[in-house]
Order: sequence, then C-alpha cells, then structure tokens
Amino acid sequence: MSNRLTGEEKEIRRRLRRRFRLLLTDENRFSRIINFRFSTLGLIVTAVVAALLLAVPGIFIVVNTPARVLLPGYLRNAQRQQYETTALRIDSIVSETAMRNMYVDNIVAILNSDLDTVLPPVPSDTLQHVYTIDSLAAASQAEIDFINKYRDRERFNLSVMSPVVGQGMKFINPLDGAEIRVPEKNEDSRQASFDPLAIQPVSSTFRGTVFDVFNTTADGIVVIVQHPNDFISRYTGITTPFVSRGDKVASGQRIGLVERDKATHISRPSVELWYNGTRVNPRDYIPF
Repeated sequence: MSNRLTGEEKEIRRRLRRRFRLLLTDENRFSRIINFRFSTLGLIVTAVVAALLLAVPGIFIVVNTPARVLLPGYLRNAQRQQYETTALRIDSIVSETAMRNMYVDNIVAILNSDLDTVLPPVPSDTLQHVYTIDSLAAASQAEIDFINKYRDRERFNLSVMSPVVGQGMKFINPLDGAEIRVPEKNEDSRQASFDPLAIQPVSSTFRGTVFDVFNTTADGIVVIVQHPNDFISRYTGITTPFVSRGDKVASGQRIGLVERDKATHISRPSVELWYNGTRVNPRDYIPF
C-alpha cells in the first residue's frame, strides 16, 4: 500500500517529466538554427548547478582576495584598522582622563586644605574639646591627655626632625628681588606670599621633577615640583608656565612668569614647602 502513489503525486511527476522543445528557425532559408529539448526537472537541475558554479567561485573570490573591498559598504583593511585603533585610543583616553582628573582633584583638595570643609578646623588654643559630627560634648580627661601628647609629639617631629633632613639641601629664593609679605593674623604662616615686580620670573627653589601643572580659579596656574628627601614645593599665581609635567628642573631654573595686575585683583604669587606629606614653614628652609 505504501508503494502506491496518489493521484496528486502522479500529477506532480507527470509535470516534472513533461518535455518542451525550443526551436529557432531561419524563415528565409527554412533551416533550423537551434533545436533544444528539455523537461521541467532538467531545467531546475540545470539552473541549480549553474547557480552553484557561479556562487562558489564568487564566494571564494570575495573571501580570499582583495576584491571584497569593491563591495558596497565594505571597509578596506587600512580603514577598518584605523577605525578600530581610533576607537581603542578614544576609550583609553576617556578612562585615563577620568582617572587623572580624580587624582588631580584629590591633590588639589589636599594642597588647598579643602578637607577642612568636612569638619570645621579646630584652633590650637581651643583644642580642649573634640569636635565630631555626632556630638559637641566636652572631651574626657583621657582624650585631652591623648591630644596633648599627640600634639607635642608632632610638634617635635616637624620642628626638629625636618630641619635635620633638610640639612645639606641649599634652597634658593624662587622670586629673587620680590618683596615677601608678612603674614597677617588670619593668614597661614606656612605660605610665603610675594609682591612681585611688573613681570618677574619664578625659579625652582631646588632641583627636582615637575610633578604637575594645572590651572585653578583661586590660585591661577599652579606648578608642583618633587624634590629629593621627600620635599615638595608648590608655586601658585603663575601666569605663564615654562615647564610641563615630568620635566627635570635644576636649582634656580626658570619655571614660569608672574605679573602684578592691580586692575584684575589677581592673587599674589605664593610658595609652599611640604615635607613628607606635611606642609612646613618655608622660612625655615628658604633664605628670603
């Protein structure tokens, strides 16, 4: 029963085996030019074989030869490589810029003592109470004794140990000829401010490496130089820098220019000196 064909299947086979004739005749001579016989099934097989014969070489040429770049929308190897390299560089630059901005913001916050905005600064003469976020209650006697011991120990480290390390390092005046200002009562004595001439160069107080150069709204252009023995000098108020990050500078080398402009009320140039992460009084090291 399974070998018997239905009427529909017989009709399909009959149509596939039906033969046709393609005859071209020259009517002037009454001669046959082309006499071609074919069936429906043969025509389908011939079309499939011809398509394969054309597709296989075409695919081979497109895949294994440079002719593929002629296809519409296909990038050349140089263009593709350039686009990929540019995309990778842009991604790396964005990541590196974000990291450096965060790093510079942290350095600026530390050097500008912006961390004091988190907790109000406690004057040394009123350091008898511990101010915290949770409470302003008076400190216990044990806390007061601990604060006094810590303050005495740090005072000893800063005033005695730092000059010992600084011996043998001959610092120079970075603004030779400029008048140094005497700090007022509300100013920090650990920052040396100057009244420069109309245009005056700023020199590195000692040899070292330029750690960073950046611009701030309050201090103008700031140059930070890393010196030996954990010393760092910070120069603010520079209008025209001569150095960039990573440059090696010698003692007395010009690192920028400062200008005095009373019309715009630009902040006076200043010099700070840091030792081992702590800001010290530059007058103890630099002969102004």
